[in-house]
Amino acid sequence: MDRSLTIGDYIQLEDGRAGTLRELSIRSATLETYDGMDIMVPNEKFVTTSFTNWTHNN
Repeated sequence: MDRSLTIGDYIQLEDGRAGTLRELSIRSATLETYDGMDIMVPNEKFVTTSFTNWTHNN
């Protein structure tokens, strides 16, 4: 990826789901929600749809 995501970032997806990035693999990312649930997001979503990285510094 283009380094726009790092472990610990708080990500909000285009559909409104949000969470802290806990794991990033070749195929998917895992976001942990505020209530402890995991959201598995295919990496394709980060290329083809909009998302907000609320903690990205650059």
